Amino acid sequence: MVSIEEIRETIERLCSIENKIAGTEAEKKAVAYLKKRLSDYGLKNIEEESFDVHLWNPVSCSLKVTSPIQKKIKAVVFPYSQSAKVKGSLVQFHRTSPEKYEKNNGTIGITAWGPDLYLGPMKAYFNALDQEAKAIIIASPIGGDLTKVVVVSSGGLLKIPAINVTKEDGDYLFKLVESGPVTIEIELDVEYSESGESQNLIATIQSTVGSKEEIVVGTHIDAWFKGAAESSAPTAIAS
Repeated sequence: MVSIEEIRETIERLCSIENKIAGTEAEKKAVAYLKKRLSDYGLKNIEEESFDVHLWNPVSCSLKVTSPIQKKIKAVVFPYSQSAKVKGSLVQFHRTSPEKYEKNNGTIGITAWGPDLYLGPMKAYFNALDQEAKAIIIASPIGGDLTKVVVVSSGGLLKIPAINVTKEDGDYLFKLVESGPVTIEIELDVEYSESGESQNLIATIQSTVGSKEEIVVGTHIDAWFKGAAESSAPTAIAS
């Protein structure tokens, strides 16, 4: 029997590892840790199963206000953005009725997350494409100096950079735009490969009563961020 304390220890250890994005060294660290953890619990039949993935790994994300002031702002990149360096005027993009506004060709947009936790950033990204923007900044939906990302588009790399800032920094940028022209610079360094490799761990517990029935319990080890909810806690419980 695994205790609550042991599960908590597993969660804390997994959360201490960097973003465990599929195919990265961080994910490999998590796999190695969980393999040892399962072995420590007494499991003997533990296998690694490798499979191909598209490796996407953010190395750095930089956001700077260059006019009317000089200011660096913390930002994180949404999954599948590409390496880029863009500079342009910052414009607030309105989430409702974008057809009412002229195209903002060559600008960099900033918008609120919106009420929908997962679809909000997706709508903001595609609205930015419709606006022919150079990039899109999406402010976090809740306060607390928290950055947040979700997958905004599947099936390929994003056509323009999409980054996130905290709600507090988003509010600051909204007010700055309202007071006059603002110029910003975004620089992203992203590692990408179509020939990455990820791993599953398969641990088998044999029946003690000779049953031929199988019960499969699974979770994914990879994660876009460090938080416990997705997927450190489920992984710790399944382990």
